[in-house]
Amino acid sequence: HGARRHHGRDDRHGCARPRPDHGDDREQDQFLRADPAGRHGARGLHAAAVLGSRFSLGALRHVLAEPGYGTGGLEHAGLVATEGDECRFSHSLIRDAVYESLLRSTRRELHRRSAAWFQGRSPGLEADHLAAAEDPSAPAAYLRAAIEEERASRLDRALAHAQRSRELARAAPDLCAAFARIGGICLTRGRTD
Repeated sequence: HGARRHHGRDDRHGCARPRPDHGDDREQDQFLRADPAGRHGARGLHAAAVLGSRFSLGALRHVLAEPGYGTGGLEHAGLVATEGDECRFSHSLIRDAVYESLLRSTRRELHRRSAAWFQGRSPGLEADHLAAAEDPSAPAAYLRAAIEEERASRLDRALAHAQRSRELARAAPDLCAAFARIGGICLTRGRTD
């Protein structure tokens, strides 16, 4: 799927700054009470918001762990529009409001499930979701994404992934691997520019 990152590279899913758990319960309850799709629909909205402004029905069902989930209620409420298997929020502000209403712990879990969906489908999106979930495997995931982009000669994307890996790396082996990958990509760029 062609995705755009919410924080500069991909708006398929949100990577907003995590917020603390305390105080979010009241805000989330208020959102649920105001949600015209009801609590069942709210669960779908939460998962969709983590996936991003645009998402596939298959991804949504995976994140919800509901193979038969349908978006009819969300569509009837005017929150989501669909075309075949592709879905999108009716307005980006709806998606942003839903995403910001989530508890940090809920958001992290939904990002982990989203990462599992993109494993083997899109290394870059898998890494983005792992990073948003604050998962310690995110640096290694970004390196895998960098390697795939480099093999496809998309060197700018490869470098961006490798640099993101370096930013997130805390362990010495992860830092060394990130710097090595950045150096290799820069050398390749120098030969091809």
